[in-house]
Amino acid sequence: MPTIAKPTKASGVLLALAAGNIPGGTTQRYALDVSTSPGGVISVNTSNDAALTAQAEARVYVSHKDGALPGINDASWRKVATLFGTGTNNGQKADGLFYIPFAARFVMVEVGGHTGGSLSASIESTVVTDITST
Repeated sequence: MPTIAKPTKASGVLLALAAGNIPGGTTQRYALDVSTSPGGVISVNTSNDAALTAQAEARVYVSHKDGALPGINDASWRKVATLFGTGTNNGQKADGLFYIPFAARFVMVEVGGHTGGSLSASIESTVVTDITST
């Protein structure tokens, strides 16, 4: 009988969906310690609450720093992906997905850069916490 790998996963909400939870002209950042995880996924969903004069972007950063989770303004963060731009139309929606690689230590997601209105956004994660054989 073949051995089957069974992953154990943990999900979390980094930013709960709420109307206008990212005001225009601001940036929200959320970081995860994935140093003991063999991978996972992060999803980002946004909706423009009004017409924007400049679109928001969702970006993903990694840090290779040893030790504890770096602060959100730490110089060790490196941008690895821009998931999407939100566009500028009122009510326009955007969704993005980022797969956390096995080698990542720390991952940070940021949404912002928009002006002229607010966004409603959510950021969620699921990481593998263990793999067992059956």
